[in-house]
Amino acid sequence: MPQVKTNPLPNGLYWIDLFSPTPSSPTTKEGPPIFHAWAKTNSGKVLVRRTEEFPEPAAMGGPRRTWILFEVVAPPGAFPFGLGYPTTATSLDEPSFYTPLPTTPDLADWLLGGANMIEGIALLWILYELTKGKR
Repeated sequence: MPQVKTNPLPNGLYWIDLFSPTPSSPTTKEGPPIFHAWAKTNSGKVLVRRTEEFPEPAAMGGPRRTWILFEVVAPPGAFPFGLGYPTTATSLDEPSFYTPLPTTPDLADWLLGGANMIEGIALLWILYELTKGKR
């Protein structure tokens, strides 16, 4: 099941894992509200088919996980890839229990993404400054 990096997403069925902060992972991005705001903005184009909530993994102290199965039926607005890439689903009965965790953008895509261009340039400048005296 390949991840989809096309924006806007083409018509099809997808799933994505989203995460929420917990006391042990307070810096985690609040994924579900961002996704649901995107889906609401694209009402009639994006249909949420199923949502499953998972508690914080007690042994690992990680973030809460929300798995969402959704369908794109018409070209929506740009997907917020900062949440990760959606994965192509095979059916409405797609199980959530064996999906890989987490779905995250790769560094090159993040650095070159239009919405993150300034952040990418700033990160490169910081890395350059930190390594300047270590040659």
